[in-house]
Amino acid sequence: MTSPPHSGPLKGIFLISTGSTGQGWVLDNNLPVMISYSGYKTASGEFAYDNTIDNYPIVAVESKEVLIAEGKWSTGHTVWYKMGYNPDSGAIEEAINYIGGKPVWAATSGGVMSVVSANNLDAVGSSGCTQVFVNYLDSDYIQRSTIVSMNGTTAVNLIDTSIARINHFQVYAGNPCLGNVTIFTNTTDVLSMIGTGLTRARNSMYTVPSDRTLYINSIYYSAAGEGTNGRPTRFLLQSNYSDVQKRYSTSLFWPISGNLLKDEPIFAQLLIPIKIPEKSDIYTSVIMSAASSGNKVECILRGWLTENT
Repeated sequence: MTSPPHSGPLKGIFLISTGSTGQGWVLDNNLPVMISYSGYKTASGEFAYDNTIDNYPIVAVESKEVLIAEGKWSTGHTVWYKMGYNPDSGAIEEAINYIGGKPVWAATSGGVMSVVSANNLDAVGSSGCTQVFVNYLDSDYIQRSTIVSMNGTTAVNLIDTSIARINHFQVYAGNPCLGNVTIFTNTTDVLSMIGTGLTRARNSMYTVPSDRTLYINSIYYSAAGEGTNGRPTRFLLQSNYSDVQKRYSTSLFWPISGNLLKDEPIFAQLLIPIKIPEKSDIYTSVIMSAASSGNKVECILRGWLTENT
C-alpha cells in the first residue's frame, strides 16, 4: 500500500485507504486520532495535497469520541449519555430527576414492575402517548428492553419479573405524555417518570451493565431560580463503587465530582475520563444553600461504554 508524502506533524500516519482522498491515524499526545486528507496526482505522478500551510498538509482530525459517535471506532464501543432535570430543588439533597427526593433503586433480585399514567388519554387509541420504551437491566445486570402499551390510569405490568434497574424510559409511540407517566415496583416505589408534555424521563440515575465499563468525558450542570430565588446550588456526581477502596456498597454513595453554581451553567470536557466499572450505580444529586421554591436544575453527562475483554 502506497501513501502520499507527509512530514512534520504528520509523522506516523498509517493509511487505511488510498487514492485522491483517504484516512489514517496519527498520535496526538500519545493517543490515536483519525485524520482525513484530500489531494491529487500531479502530471509527473507525484501526490499533492489540496490544502497546505508551509508545505504541511491541512487535515481534518477526528477524536476517539467522534469516531465512536460515527460508528467508525472498533466494535465494542457505544455512545452513552444521560439527562437529569429537577423542576424544584431545595435545601435537602435529592436526585436530579422529575420525582425528586432520594434516589430509589429496585431490588437487585428483580421483581414486578408496572407502568401507569395520571391521564386516561395516555392509552392505545387515544391522543396521548400510546406506548413506552423501557431499557433495563435484569438481575444479572444484562441489558434488555421492552415496549409497553399504555392503558391510561390503569397500571400495566411488565412481563419480565427479573428487572433490577431502569436505565432509560421513553415514549415509543403516540404523542408526548398528557399526564405524568411513571414506572414503579410492586411496593409502589416510583423508579422513573416521564413528565407531562415530555417524551423521555429526565433521570440522572444509571447502572452500568455487566461486562461493560462506562467512561464519562463531559459534564454539563445548570441552575436557574425564578425571580430572586436563585441560590448557590451544589451538584455531586456519586457512585456506589469506591475507586479508592475498590469495592461496592449497598448503602453508601461516594462523590466522584462536584460543582457549585448560582443561576448559571457550566460545561466541562474532561481530559481524563471518569471510569465507572460494571454493575455500578451512579446518579447526580443537588442541594441548595437554603430553601427556595422554583429553583430548576439540569445535568447532562456524556461518554461511552466499552465492552470488557
